[in-house]
Amino acid sequence: MRGYSSPDKTNKDLVKERNGVSFQPLLLTHVLDNGADQTDKRRRIEQLALSDPVIMEGPDYSYLSVPEKYSEGVRKHVHCIKKVKEHGLTDNMDVVTYHGVVFPQEAAPLSMHDVAFKPMFTIQASDQQKKKWLRQIENYEIIGNYAQTELAHGTYIRGLQTTAEYDPSTQEFIVNTPTLTATKWWIGTLGKSSNYALVMAQLITQGKGRGLHAFMVPIRDMNTHEPLPGITVGDIGPKLGFHDIDNGFLQMNNIRIPRENMLNAHSQVEADGSYSPPFNDKIMYAGMLGIRAHIPLMCARNTARACTIAIRYSLVRRQSELVPGGPEPQVLDFQTQQNKIFPSLAMSYAFWFIATRMQDMHKQGMEEVMQGNFSQLLEMHALSSAMKAYCTTRTTKAIETCRLACGGHGFSEASGLPKLYGNAAAPATAEGEATVLFLQNARYLMKCYEHAKSGSAMDTFSSYMTQKKERFSGDVSIGSMIEALAYRAEKVVARAAAQLFKWSKQGMDRMQAWNKSSVCLEEASIANAEYVLVKSFADYLSALSCDAAVKNALQRMCSLLASYYITEHAGEMVQGGYMTEAQLDVIRLHLTELYSVVRPDAVAYADGFDFSDRHLCSILGRYDGNVYEKMFEWAKNYPMNKTDVHESYRYLKELKTNSKL
Repeated sequence: MRGYSSPDKTNKDLVKERNGVSFQPLLLTHVLDNGADQTDKRRRIEQLALSDPVIMEGPDYSYLSVPEKYSEGVRKHVHCIKKVKEHGLTDNMDVVTYHGVVFPQEAAPLSMHDVAFKPMFTIQASDQQKKKWLRQIENYEIIGNYAQTELAHGTYIRGLQTTAEYDPSTQEFIVNTPTLTATKWWIGTLGKSSNYALVMAQLITQGKGRGLHAFMVPIRDMNTHEPLPGITVGDIGPKLGFHDIDNGFLQMNNIRIPRENMLNAHSQVEADGSYSPPFNDKIMYAGMLGIRAHIPLMCARNTARACTIAIRYSLVRRQSELVPGGPEPQVLDFQTQQNKIFPSLAMSYAFWFIATRMQDMHKQGMEEVMQGNFSQLLEMHALSSAMKAYCTTRTTKAIETCRLACGGHGFSEASGLPKLYGNAAAPATAEGEATVLFLQNARYLMKCYEHAKSGSAMDTFSSYMTQKKERFSGDVSIGSMIEALAYRAEKVVARAAAQLFKWSKQGMDRMQAWNKSSVCLEEASIANAEYVLVKSFADYLSALSCDAAVKNALQRMCSLLASYYITEHAGEMVQGGYMTEAQLDVIRLHLTELYSVVRPDAVAYADGFDFSDRHLCSILGRYDGNVYEKMFEWAKNYPMNKTDVHESYRYLKELKTNSKL
């Protein structure tokens, strides 16, 4: 069920490849899972789903309409909720593991209840409110969503137009979407599933705007599921991906809710309308950081899926000639194919390890926040903004590159890559558009740069700004290449700071100067992100205790990624005199030599991710490599081929009739 196969049933090229690798993929899996015991645990949980016929025997999603995908998704998710309780899965990551098999390349219809609504409620609600609602939320009697984004406003949340005005005569809030553009839009799990919405609205008390606050708003009858009076709700329609989640719209017309429905763990409205603000207004954003902190791992897995598919297919596919008159080589033997796939493969590992670090930071940071300590929030916000933006942007690019690497078959739904791209594209704009997040990170970098002038670093990620940059040493060690990436990052950050200073000196106000420098500021954030990724990768490996061959394999990935980034930005390395053209050529040669070293182990790197065929949903990426047989079988089973003559032939017949006239 995991997709493993005996050698006699596996493509002979894949058998040969697996017999020739220099390290055991399972030992690499143990590193990614943080231990052999964790691998065993994950596999046991996955097997619970893989052995469940209700989950495994559903229709092929490629053959379903969007409404059918949603209906099938709800059926599976309800079954999943029951099974999670039955199996006693209480740890969040265990539940995510189980869901990963049930919904390998789709978002579960009720997912926003779990990943946004419930966490935000938990952070914002008082003990009394938790006592009132939390049990119903945990039992899915209340199915909720996080209603923040509006038709005309997304990332710029201060511009949200939905209002909640307090009426002291009845001790109620009157919630309105006062204009068409205030309509809540894109909200996951809202269209058809939810009966409650956690609405972010501009609080108005005693005639004064108090900023955004969260409100528990019932939107559907708890018995009939019909929309309540004053509520207009529905699905926003077909999307590029996530077809079985009901992203919805919501309009509210004079909806009255009790005063107690404003989540009040950190701010309160008294009966007379007097207002007590939160101790720290950043608490509202703390819940969103949790979502952003987990996105890099999603990106790591999506990039890894694409690379696994492309690598396996490139080992099965034979085409053209390397030697005149010789046999057709495996496509992965071409250096250009390696150049398409291997940098993305290295990124997937870098994303994986930075995600681990971010999740640890978030867990520790949120424990401190819940105790009233907000000291880590700024650094968490800056790092999560940059990594969310960078990882999502690079992931969609990597998937598309892998799709192109699979040639014509990559365009087929059977490859799994179009669906993977559509679903991976969503996080690139959800929870913060990439450019906006890069600029949020750049604002923090400008503070770090000013701080570094005094000789001290604000945090470990910006310490490179305080270090003197010598010329490139000329060797290709990971340490030397990290120093080169630090040089580039510091140079681009300094350039952005100089631009800001120049425009400010010419009399521009802060916002005008920022806008005039924003391209350079975004470049600074990207340069910093690439440095942080490689530095974190190297730091992780330095502390890693594992099989020597596996560690060497990961060090090659780290070196490959560092080399790739340097060659991607060759001009900046040479322009300032840090690196000579001859030294740059050494890096370029090192990169292509690494391609040759990685090539014999490519299948082991892919197998190390330990994806089952269920996870990949790809004929091209099958573990057994029986691509062509399964491709033909898949096509024959397409519903359009149930009849030899399609019903549309009646229109074609008209052409024959007309030709006789």
